[in-house]
Amino acid sequence: MKIINFPLITRELSWLDFNTRVLQEAESNDVPLIERLRFLGIFSNNLDEFYRVRYANARRGGQLKSQKHPPEYYTQLIQEINDKVSVLNKRYEQAYRTIAQTLSEQGLTIIQDESDFTHPVHIDFIRDFYKNKLESVLPIYVLNKTTPFPEIKDGLFYLFVRLYEKIGRKSQNIVVEVPVQRLSRFILMPKVDNTRYMAYLEDIIRFCLPETLRHHFAFDKIDIHSFKITRDSALSYDHDLSKSFLEEVHTSLQSRKNSSAV
Repeated sequence: MKIINFPLITRELSWLDFNTRVLQEAESNDVPLIERLRFLGIFSNNLDEFYRVRYANARRGGQLKSQKHPPEYYTQLIQEINDKVSVLNKRYEQAYRTIAQTLSEQGLTIIQDESDFTHPVHIDFIRDFYKNKLESVLPIYVLNKTTPFPEIKDGLFYLFVRLYEKIGRKSQNIVVEVPVQRLSRFILMPKVDNTRYMAYLEDIIRFCLPETLRHHFAFDKIDIHSFKITRDSALSYDHDLSKSFLEEVHTSLQSRKNSSAV
């Protein structure tokens, strides 16, 4: 009997190959346009889950110096993951630009940046939306030595704000939580010349936030950057014989809230 030795592919890289197949659906012109947009969302959510579990386990393996594999194995694996994800992210961005352009040609323009809010109809809509639906539910955290650092929740969107004051060269740091749990991240705007427009919630906040902050701070320049954190969510057990399996799982799930970022 002839023995065939098949090359082994790690489950982490194999999982990324599966997500590549999802991305291919978003890139395909044979798939309906809205479905392509949904596939981009699936790809992005899958990648978050990959980093929460698969990547987190690989990183733990390197830190714990597992006997199953030497530390060099995990170092190489993480590098291969990073290289592959870098390529996939570029394809994702290109697919998004292509889809956005095609949607624009069909009468739906996705506004990509708050600097594109130029039409008076949109500016009036944004300010009204911000005042009536956003301002009262917008968590704003001022960072200083006397205030505890806010809890950065897994998967939520945040804005990091830095205010600069020329006089005295002072700066102030602020974190703003984008309330995507209360409001949709995608906001439909009024039509202009038979074209519909859609904006991101965080861009509306960027546009209006400086005016809000001027009521409390004096500044000459403002920088606003969006970010989110994906935390290690892999289950871990300490094999404490005094605890039941259910208690072990409960403890592991609770620890996710303050686990390290991946």
